[in-house]
Amino acid sequence: ELPVVIISSLDAEKILKKALQKVPQNYHNPVAGTYFYRDWRIVDDTLFVFAEGIFDILNEHYGEIHLLDSDLDIETYGQNSYSIIQKHRLLVYDTAVLISDGDNLSNYQELYILDCLMHPNYMIRRIMKIRSIYSLSAFYDAEGTLFYVVEQRIKKPTYKFMFSAIRYTINTTDYAITHIEMSHKLDTKIKILYIPTSYRFQIDTCITINQYEKVNGKYILTLASSFLNMGYGNPEKNFRKLKMNVVYQLTSLNNTAIDSFPKERAISPKKNTFLDVFTNSTYDESFWEQYNYIPLDEDVKRMIENRKK
Repeated sequence: ELPVVIISSLDAEKILKKALQKVPQNYHNPVAGTYFYRDWRIVDDTLFVFAEGIFDILNEHYGEIHLLDSDLDIETYGQNSYSIIQKHRLLVYDTAVLISDGDNLSNYQELYILDCLMHPNYMIRRIMKIRSIYSLSAFYDAEGTLFYVVEQRIKKPTYKFMFSAIRYTINTTDYAITHIEMSHKLDTKIKILYIPTSYRFQIDTCITINQYEKVNGKYILTLASSFLNMGYGNPEKNFRKLKMNVVYQLTSLNNTAIDSFPKERAISPKKNTFLDVFTNSTYDESFWEQYNYIPLDEDVKRMIENRKK
C-alpha cells in the first residue's frame, strides 16, 4: 500500500519556483531536435490555413536563469533559436481572408514562443508579479514515482496575459517539470477585452500544453500544442470567429549535430510568413501519412476534402 501524501497549499509557490530554478540542470542545454509541425486556422466557417512541416530546431542557452530585474522577455530568447525547414506542404492558404484580417494571421508559429521552459526567467518574474492563488496536490504514477501538481489561478487575467489557470506537473525525484497546461475558458470572469474601444477581443477557449520527457539522461520538449477559439473585430460591423490549432511533436533528438548545425540556413525572424517559409511544398501523401497518428479535428478533415472536390 502506497503511503499517504501529506501536503500544504502554503508550499505550492515555493515548489514551483524550485522546479523553475532547476531547469538549467534538468533539461538539455543547448538542444537540437527534429519536430513535426501542424497548423490550421479557421475564420467563421472558412479554413484559410493548413500547413505541415518537418523542422530541425536548435535552441542555444536553453533554460538559463538570468537576473530577475533584467529586461529579457520571450522575444529576446528567440535570438537563440534557429529553425530549418526540411519538408513542408501548404495545403490551404486563403489570401482573401488574410488580406482582410491583417498580417498577424499570416505568420507561422515559432516553437520558442510555445516552449515555456526555454525562458524560465520570464516565468519566475511572472509568478512574482501576477496576483495568483496556488494549490498543491500529488499523485503516484504506475512506477511508484511521486509527482506534485501545482495549480496557479490568476486573479485578474489581462490582454497581455490571457490565461486564467496554469497547472504544472513536477517529478519529485529531480524537480523536473514534465507537463504544463495553461488555459482560459469563457466561464472565467474575463470575457471581453478592448483593444481599442471600437474593437472587441473575446476569448472563448485558449489552451497551451507543453510535455517534457527524459531522453539520454535529461529532459526535452516532446510536445507543444496550442488551441485558440476567440472572437474579434467591431461588433457593429464585422465581428468574426477564429479557431486555430498549432502542434509541434518531437520526432528525434539530434544533440550530436549541435556543433555542425547550419545556422546560416535558418529561417529569418523577419521573414516568418507562410509564403516566406513554406516554399517548394512536398505533396507526397505517402510521406505525410506517417504522421496520421497525431489527431486532426474532424471538421478540418471535412473542409480539406471539400476543397479537393
